[in-house]
Amino acid sequence: MPRTVTYSPSFTVALTPDCPWHCTYCGFRTDHQGLIADAEFHRLLDLAQAQGVSEIQFLAGEASDTLPHLRSELRRRGFPDFIAYARWACERALERGFLPHSNLGALTRAQFDRLRPVNAAMTLMLENGDDSFNRTVAPEKTAAGRLAAIAAAGAARVPFTTGILIGLGESQESRLRSLDALAGLHARHGHLQAVMLQNFAPNPGSTLRVAPHAPSLEEYEDLIAHWRRASPGVALQIDPNLNPHWSALLPLIDDLGSLGEVLECADPTQVWTVPDPYSEACAGHGLELRARLPIHASFINAEGWVSDRVRRAIEDRG
Repeated sequence: MPRTVTYSPSFTVALTPDCPWHCTYCGFRTDHQGLIADAEFHRLLDLAQAQGVSEIQFLAGEASDTLPHLRSELRRRGFPDFIAYARWACERALERGFLPHSNLGALTRAQFDRLRPVNAAMTLMLENGDDSFNRTVAPEKTAAGRLAAIAAAGAARVPFTTGILIGLGESQESRLRSLDALAGLHARHGHLQAVMLQNFAPNPGSTLRVAPHAPSLEEYEDLIAHWRRASPGVALQIDPNLNPHWSALLPLIDDLGSLGEVLECADPTQVWTVPDPYSEACAGHGLELRARLPIHASFINAEGWVSDRVRRAIEDRG
């Protein structure tokens, strides 16, 4: 029986890309685009349903409630705050048979408590635990704030994905310390289902046009070995569409994350299928690529990690 590498068939819906922060590597943020239009929101759910995916990945910029134009738009739509709107979006996804997986920035315990009943899992990247480095690439972010949010998710018993962002000029030592910080949080709360090693890839929307230091294959191997020692049992994930070493790393990792069709190429008449290069590369290593739900099996079967509403959606999927 070959060892499996997993992925979640996914469709991404950005509730808003507006963000008050100015990370140099980000190609997602905008200043004043506003919330996704209702018609577009439902159109994307239609596309996702036609493609047969299991996961809707909801994204938003950081600190959405601090932006006056978003607060005004939320009030016009009848929502007291952004979390109420995000919960509404997750409820609509659940009604359509999807499992929501939200990445909405650094949240508080109270916000995680509000979103937990309608999310199968949630995500927030630590990125880097070294503030002396963060100030050069993400001036509004602090390691303490990110770690506090990840800890809050654990306290709220949210199955969680996190990870580090590498290739921005940080040292290998800072990457290892960041992984150690995440391992410490998991030892306390037991909530991490996967940790990503996410490399920076230059993109047209970012102000950072080149990767200061693209990590080598050997550096990835060292990080993977370190994580296996620090927190055995928590899956290691890479993004194959970004990582130039993804094929060589397949025998060492567990998961390829949320994979989905590019929206511009989406054909609503076609059922979602994983791109052939990923399954073929796995087969070349004697591995089997297998679909999973956005919440990993170990959390589905554990007591206290899945709300009744999400469990019903899981059971309806068979």
